[in-house]
Amino acid sequence: MYFFFSLFIPKKDQCAKCKIAERKETLFLLKGPEEAEHLRHIIEKDIIRIEKERDIEMAGRDRRVMVVEADNMANFLTPTSDVGIFYYMTKPCNSNLTGYIHHYHKGIIL
Repeated sequence: MYFFFSLFIPKKDQCAKCKIAERKETLFLLKGPEEAEHLRHIIEKDIIRIEKERDIEMAGRDRRVMVVEADNMANFLTPTSDVGIFYYMTKPCNSNLTGYIHHYHKGIIL
């Protein structure tokens, strides 16, 4: 007896517009102006990726240029506690903002 199964792990930072269009496409609801808008969105994303690669190459050639990517890694509530008054209080949401400097290959916490 054989069992085949797979675990789907969604890609991080998926584009909301692309996910909506993908869902509509599977249901055959992506037509006309919505389809044209989605294609324009895809082209713009490709142009941005090309520009990013050019910037990274330029930073490799010229030390005066620096490319930094920022990413909001996680949101967490503070203070954290399972007991006491902190558990029942309103907790502010804090973000863990990180960055990556391409030319120096260093990660930073912003």
